[in-house]
Amino acid sequence: MTPLISKNGHQIDSVDAWCELAPPKEGLRQWVDGQSAKELAKCFLERGAPAAASELRDLLATKENLDRNAGALDAFLSALSSGAFPSARPRSACVYSLEVGTGVNGGADLIRACTTLACSVVLAYGVIALSMGVAHAEDCMGRFPEGRFGIPFSHPAVASGKLAVEGFSPLYLMKQSVSVSGPAICDYVYTGDVFRMVETRAAGTLLAGCVGDFDGDGRADVALLMKRQRDGVVIPMVFRSRGAGYEVTQIDGITDPYGYGEDRRIWPGPMCVSKPPSGVFESDVGGKVSVVGDLFIIGWKTYFWNPPAGRFDAILTSD
Repeated sequence: MTPLISKNGHQIDSVDAWCELAPPKEGLRQWVDGQSAKELAKCFLERGAPAAASELRDLLATKENLDRNAGALDAFLSALSSGAFPSARPRSACVYSLEVGTGVNGGADLIRACTTLACSVVLAYGVIALSMGVAHAEDCMGRFPEGRFGIPFSHPAVASGKLAVEGFSPLYLMKQSVSVSGPAICDYVYTGDVFRMVETRAAGTLLAGCVGDFDGDGRADVALLMKRQRDGVVIPMVFRSRGAGYEVTQIDGITDPYGYGEDRRIWPGPMCVSKPPSGVFESDVGGKVSVVGDLFIIGWKTYFWNPPAGRFDAILTSD
């Protein structure tokens, strides 16, 4: 079987074709050596035509590897097809199909359907599952602590009744358990695998937001995702603690084209990130920035408080 990479029925057979048919959000500005979009394309077109990534070829190069890892591979493919990893389920950007021949009594067919952003993640699931085996199930919920990922109704800020904006209603999160074959795979379980956004509060739901000290004043601030009642538009809101009340800031726009942009049940954030000990937050795609407090992620951007400007600014953290 000839390997195939395609987008909307158009075959991708070169790095240039990948850029034309499945470019990153910022186009040529982000299509540079060393950044994820172009490096992913080069990985699967390193021979000048669609082919298995060298790491995957090496992993499956012998019958011993296939025999040793067959159970993990089967478990991984079963989990993927059953929806255990929703963030890696097929979307619309590219389809990658590949046969790896071992040369020793066999081969392996791997089918991957994913966005250009998720392809590397899906393959990472497989590679790690292959190397780990399936001796026991690992629960990954410790990776998503409440407060940073969803806010329980028992939190004092919620119980105060002051997290409200006229004309807006809060959104909620349903949390589902994800079990994988080993602890290392938990690093590749994402919020899209664990959370589903809903509009109605129910038993076990969390507020769709997070808690952090964004301006570094030692008081807990809150970021929430809220729906405007008159037209249904979803808007992030930040509540900065001010004594007995909160100062509310609206964050315009949600940049998450392959997640929330395609499925409104996928939670784009806010998710909180602790202030780095150095006071410098670094993004592989957006550069470095000095911060005074915690940060929060919404879609492809991470937001931080800018004291001189008196506003929240953003740095690109996904491409």
